[in-house]
Amino acid sequence: MATVFRAHQVSINRYIALKIIDLSPNQEERDEFRKRFAQEATVVALLEHIHILPIYAYGIVDNEFAYLAMRLLRGGSLSDVLRKGPLPMPRAADIFTQVGRGLQYAHSKGVIHRDLKPSNILLDDGGNAYLSDFGLAKMGGSTINLTKSGNLVGTPAYVAPEQVRGEVADARSDIYSLGILLYHMLVGRPPFELSEQGIAALLYKHVEEAPIPPHLLNPSITPEVEAVILRALEKDPSQRYQSAEEMVQDFNLALGRKTRLRSFMTLRTPERLKLINQNRQVTIRRVILAILLMIVLTVGAIAIFGARSHVPDKPVWIAAGIHGTIADVTPNDSEIAAAKARLGDKGLIAFLACTLDNVTQATRAREMGDMAAAYGLAYKVYNANNDASTQVTQFEQARLDGAKAVILCPLNTTALNDSIQSLKAANIPLAYITLFDNPYGVQQDSSSYDIGVVVGKLAGQIYNEEHSTPPQVVVLSYAGFPATESRDDGMEAGFKQTVPSVNFIGRVPGYTEDDAYKSIQGLIQKKTHFDVILSINDVGAYGAVKAMQEANFDPKSVIIVSANGESYAQELIRQGQFLRGTVTLNRQQSSQIAVDSIVKMLAGSEVPQIVSYPPGDVLTREVLMATGS
Repeated sequence: MATVFRAHQVSINRYIALKIIDLSPNQEERDEFRKRFAQEATVVALLEHIHILPIYAYGIVDNEFAYLAMRLLRGGSLSDVLRKGPLPMPRAADIFTQVGRGLQYAHSKGVIHRDLKPSNILLDDGGNAYLSDFGLAKMGGSTINLTKSGNLVGTPAYVAPEQVRGEVADARSDIYSLGILLYHMLVGRPPFELSEQGIAALLYKHVEEAPIPPHLLNPSITPEVEAVILRALEKDPSQRYQSAEEMVQDFNLALGRKTRLRSFMTLRTPERLKLINQNRQVTIRRVILAILLMIVLTVGAIAIFGARSHVPDKPVWIAAGIHGTIADVTPNDSEIAAAKARLGDKGLIAFLACTLDNVTQATRAREMGDMAAAYGLAYKVYNANNDASTQVTQFEQARLDGAKAVILCPLNTTALNDSIQSLKAANIPLAYITLFDNPYGVQQDSSSYDIGVVVGKLAGQIYNEEHSTPPQVVVLSYAGFPATESRDDGMEAGFKQTVPSVNFIGRVPGYTEDDAYKSIQGLIQKKTHFDVILSINDVGAYGAVKAMQEANFDPKSVIIVSANGESYAQELIRQGQFLRGTVTLNRQQSSQIAVDSIVKMLAGSEVPQIVSYPPGDVLTREVLMATGS
């Protein structure tokens, strides 16, 4: 249905994939396509995840053709890879885990794919997998029905039985397709294939026939792995895995691989309990081997680095206490060349992310990867999943992987101190994406207090327009972190400027969606009355909205204002679902500051310790409707 070109985006000097779709001359078909095209673009705009292909821009030109500008991935598709036959188990596990996590994220946002297949999984140069082509996706709760009566949505070799029967597809339909995908990767073909009997026979097999047990086609498949595949391929959706996350965890457990997701176990059968004990023994042995390996690596490193006598890397020069702007860290061509030389063939820039489970952080990770690639620098992302202890171990892992520079989203001041000092001792450049209480590294000042003031003032103005009594205000916060506490102070100060008579109930955990959900749910259970919620970020607002929706609150009864300007937050604002406004951040400028300051430090150039950038725009329903955003 489309032709895809490699194109050059002149404005920021990067190559992209440009999908061009010719529109049908038939007006009815053209109108139908417009709906489907708009849906695809809207869906993907809401899905910012490290393993979902991002769309940069889209549109329809002269009513003749549509276009989608996307990230360029040079590794081909999984379909290309599978033409050579089944994949080795470790490679299949990596791809499956990445796809499963991307799919889980989409499902968590109410989106099902409905056309999961190898050609819709694209690979980058490093072999990482990305979900693409959500053109057949369906937004949960949407009234749009683009499927004409009698039409099958999906690809016959990968379609779920309920889709064949014409029933409503849900997340479990994607689980079935995910099971076929795993079967295909490990066996070399899907369980049901097109034959001379035609598509009708293929669809009948999905509904009525059991797949050939995969171990009969690939004897290396263990009973534990086969159990995961066959459970995903159950004809009855209720008998399948109920989430992609659950399936990812069970598959990795069957391989004895550790993941950072929640507990694997869902069924405590004797066989499963035996498997747990086996994997515990494997884990203990691996821990012992890991300790021995670290001793060997440490001794080897001392021998190697102690013997090294060639010219050392240039020292990292950070002007303590000096404030600058993005212009002060923009590298020139010679500095970029010097940074590339310092990284060499195996060195990389590591981004230690707090989490990738929200739009802002996932987008930031992707943006910085694109910017590093534009400079010709290797880059890798490490996801701490909001766990400080995990982030500490990732410092060491990144250095073992060849990291010669680190960009950090810090989770804990105290826990990270030793790791940061080790970077300083090793002369490894460090840049934070925020203000952070440590003397080493380049910090960013997003005018956190000023952003908070704008959030507070906006909430106060809205409250004054609708109420005359003193309000009860809750602040969703992240205690113990200077930048977020500064934003908290700003939010409270801004609100007081517009509504002097106010009672702040207190600051409660709300940095993640789950934290905010639990905090607001707890207040509701205690029957604590509140009129306004000030949230340090959009993600916290999502958790608050969820808690109040479950408690059947009137969407107009509580005012929420937050910061970040994420697309899903904008959608909640348009719908009038509690969230009344959000203050955007210059995230792209922040990403550029992080990458550019790293480049200059790698080159040995002096950089200011703190780089500032201003707040972004204020988005309310009126603004969004007026601009058509």
